[in-house]
Amino acid sequence: MNAEPGTDRREEGQEARRLKAVRQLALLDTPPEKRFDRLIRLAGSIFDVSIALITLIDDQRIWFKSRRGIAFESIPREEASFCVQSLREPEMLVVDDARGDARFASLSLVTKPPFVRFYAGAVLRSEEGEPLGTLCIMDNRPRELTERQRTILLDLARLAESEMRFSDVSSRERSGAQIRANRDPLLHCMTRQGMSDLLDEFIHERPVTPAAGWLLSVELHDWHALNLRYNAEVENELLIMVHDRLHVALAGRQLSIARAQPNRLVALIGSPPDEVLIAGVRKLLAEPCQVADHTITPRLRLWTVPVPQGITAGRELLPVLHYLDRQYPWPTDGLQYLDAAHWLPSLHRRRTIRQRLPRLFENDGLTMYYQPRLDLVPHRLSGLEALLRWQDDQLGHVSPLEILDIANEAGLSRDLDMWVVRRVIRQLVQWRDAGRQLVPVSINLLPDQLRYDAFAGWLADELQQQGIAGELLEFEILEHVVINDFHGVVANMRQLAALGVRFALDDFGTGYSALAYLNRMPVDVLKIDRAFIQSIVEDVQAAALVRSIIEIGHNAGLTIVAEGVETLGQYLILRAHGCHAVQGFLLAPPSAADTVSDWLEWPALLSPPKLAMSASLHADPSEK
Repeated sequence: MNAEPGTDRREEGQEARRLKAVRQLALLDTPPEKRFDRLIRLAGSIFDVSIALITLIDDQRIWFKSRRGIAFESIPREEASFCVQSLREPEMLVVDDARGDARFASLSLVTKPPFVRFYAGAVLRSEEGEPLGTLCIMDNRPRELTERQRTILLDLARLAESEMRFSDVSSRERSGAQIRANRDPLLHCMTRQGMSDLLDEFIHERPVTPAAGWLLSVELHDWHALNLRYNAEVENELLIMVHDRLHVALAGRQLSIARAQPNRLVALIGSPPDEVLIAGVRKLLAEPCQVADHTITPRLRLWTVPVPQGITAGRELLPVLHYLDRQYPWPTDGLQYLDAAHWLPSLHRRRTIRQRLPRLFENDGLTMYYQPRLDLVPHRLSGLEALLRWQDDQLGHVSPLEILDIANEAGLSRDLDMWVVRRVIRQLVQWRDAGRQLVPVSINLLPDQLRYDAFAGWLADELQQQGIAGELLEFEILEHVVINDFHGVVANMRQLAALGVRFALDDFGTGYSALAYLNRMPVDVLKIDRAFIQSIVEDVQAAALVRSIIEIGHNAGLTIVAEGVETLGQYLILRAHGCHAVQGFLLAPPSAADTVSDWLEWPALLSPPKLAMSASLHADPSEK
């Protein structure tokens, strides 16, 4: 059958657009970069293959931006080559056995070294959807990919695409200049700093009463998702339309509009936002937006925030908007309108906590509770997790999240960490002097502490003065903290590890980012995030993911701890999959030091009878 008229021309036009997109990346013939190399190392490790590549395909060759297992940096473009064929696929090309596939059996990669038999390549696309190349894996033996493995390979490709979209250095510089400037270059309105200055003037010139002024905050949801689904140009046009509509709706009422965050607009008005005004704003913002060829109904959140009493500077008010956003889940679609007036008591509470927190370090107003960790084989108490508590006559119970959030905001996170570590060490001394058998205590270490070069020296002095071994401390750290400052953080971790301190990677499973770094970090423990544990009984996928994490930990020689274990079913599944230890309300809630002292004296009291019986019934004879 002959091709339809114009088919060749359409294909030529598509290839021209694709080649233009490849050139615009400005990545061809550039030196290797760690951000791409670590993705390739990760792919090779996860799939256990001999070759992993990130390729870009121009009109003459297939060039390797990052490579593992191949010495050369490019190969000539062949019409039937693996990667070129992949570009014709919506997402991925998988070849189980190239020798048995007529399309590829005669390729030099198949008939000559490296003798490729298996190939899987996920297509990398530009923001406009043009195919650029692949993230691919190859092996010299036939293979098959499971659905889960296909999903992981696609996830790695999406990460590679995200890195490519940040390759334009001048774009990053413009973004930084935009944040620093007094005027936003996209919307031609104030920036966050400009609004802070305006609020300072407003507060200074007017008596701050509940009727003195209001902020209207409009946040555009899924900012990064919009960029991935469409592109930056569509994303920016959408924000411009939202800004213009807000400007029209507030005509005659606004003092000024600012872009307080990339996806947040803030308007300061000097009169109460009555029902007519709010109805007009909601009507305009709820209408679909026609951007290029797309009809988009953005998900927006509209807050009205009275400038509260007690605010003395504009910089105190704008962070409140971020705090408020965390109090409500986003709607599934459309515009969400919320009045922040009833949140003013919470804001007052937040300011009170911030004012009083520094004094708590001096008068010991904070206390520590401890939650047990139970080894599954053998069935015994193996550790404790230290948890912060604050019970106040005026404020009542202040949650650890409140404390940590405000400490970080106030620049007190390092002081808080050092107070917690010192308190735990002194508690270990008390238990030791009471004749208890000590077990390691894990402490959640805040990001700022891992970047503090003097922390290891300070800790060494504390341990020596109290006569406590470093092996009795375990610091829990988050994946993203290590990844964001790998070299600085790991250098400090190694100094602490030299004291005997152990490290646990907390909330593991929320992303694949740390996998490539595991063998380069002094990490001893992986803690599986409680979100996965909660659903492992009824959710097959969650159970499979937990099993995979456990396998990763076993292969890396690490101890695996599951958090948030609340049911016997969860306990039995984890035990069957080879999880080393668990903690959660099934065993015991966080408890005061006196209760822990009893656990350390009589470990058998830790386990509910039904749990101990279950463990006994399901234990292997060799374990008894």
